[in-house]
Amino acid sequence: MLSKNNNYNLVIMKKIKVLHYLVLVLITINIIWFLRYIYYQPKIYKIIFKTAEAQNYAPYQDINFLVDMFFYFLVIVSLFSIDFGLFSLIKKGFFNAKSYSWFRIAGLLLVISGFCNLVLHVIIPLYKGMKFFELFIGNDFLILVLGIGLYALADIIQNGSLLKQENELTI
Repeated sequence: MLSKNNNYNLVIMKKIKVLHYLVLVLITINIIWFLRYIYYQPKIYKIIFKTAEAQNYAPYQDINFLVDMFFYFLVIVSLFSIDFGLFSLIKKGFFNAKSYSWFRIAGLLLVISGFCNLVLHVIIPLYKGMKFFELFIGNDFLILVLGIGLYALADIIQNGSLLKQENELTI
C-alpha cells in the first residue's frame, strides 16, 4: 500500500514539474510580448521623444494604454508568483506555507487585474451605450476566474498544511 501511494506522489510531482516548466515558457512569452508592445507603441514614442507634438496626442488613449499595460504587468507578476509557488511545491512537498503565500498573492493579483479590466473593457463601455455583443470579455473574465481558482487553491493548501501538522502532532 505504501509503494502505491509513493508512486502516486511521484507521478504528481512529475506533472507539477512539467507545469513549472510550462509556466516558465508562459512567462518568457508574456515578457517578450509586453516589451514588444511597449517598443512598437507609437503613442509612448510620441510622449517620450517628441514633446513638441504634445498638443496633438489624445491623453485618454495614452492613459488607457498605460492602464492596460499596468494590469498586464500585474498578470506577469502573478505568473512569477505561480512559478515560485510551483517551485516551492516541488522542493518542500504539497502542503507548505511558502506555496500557500505565493498562490494567494498570484490569485489576488489575477483577481485585481481581471476585475479591473472587466470594469474598464465591459462595464464602462456598456454604460456608455455600446452593445454587449460588440465587446470581447473572454480574456478579462478568464483572468478573473483563474485568480479566484488560485485563491481557492491557496486555501486548500493551507487547510492541508494544518491537517498535516495536526497529524504529525498526533503521531
